[in-house]
Amino acid sequence: MRAVYPGAPGAFAHAACRAMLPEHDAQALPSFEAVAAALGSDPDLRGVLPVRNNIAGEVPGVQALISFRRLRALRSFDLQVRLHLLGLPSCNGIDRLKMVVSHPIALAQCAKALSALDVALIEAPSTALAAQSLSDSQTAVLASGEAADLYGLKILDRDLQVRVSITTFLLLRG
Repeated sequence: MRAVYPGAPGAFAHAACRAMLPEHDAQALPSFEAVAAALGSDPDLRGVLPVRNNIAGEVPGVQALISFRRLRALRSFDLQVRLHLLGLPSCNGIDRLKMVVSHPIALAQCAKALSALDVALIEAPSTALAAQSLSDSQTAVLASGEAADLYGLKILDRDLQVRVSITTFLLLRG
């Protein structure tokens, strides 16, 4: 069977999808909206969406998508999220960064550490999509250690979240 999640391999939603549905073929879709639409059109499909983070709060728009598409929550899963600052192998250090790109919830979880860097913050649809598209040595992303491995990035700084970070994901169906 197939399951969908937002983002790309290395996303926290990918990890949640694998944990909740280990026997399913996990497929990345580009956005929360794409996951909800796919679930709404195929009653046999399963999917995973994040709904809340203990630091940053509710994930904006997800509950509205679930209601609009009339999706059913089958169960929830809490995933510990560790956010690392990732850069290209050619990055010459944190002090040379000009911007950090990530999902808005990830940026919120790391706001204190990021404010000390004095960089521009740019929102991306997913932590893993930000990691996948990183192409500038003066830009870094907030993403998982798995994303660093998958996309050939180096970890510039570990665990930038303010405290232990837990994101709640819902397993959904149409």
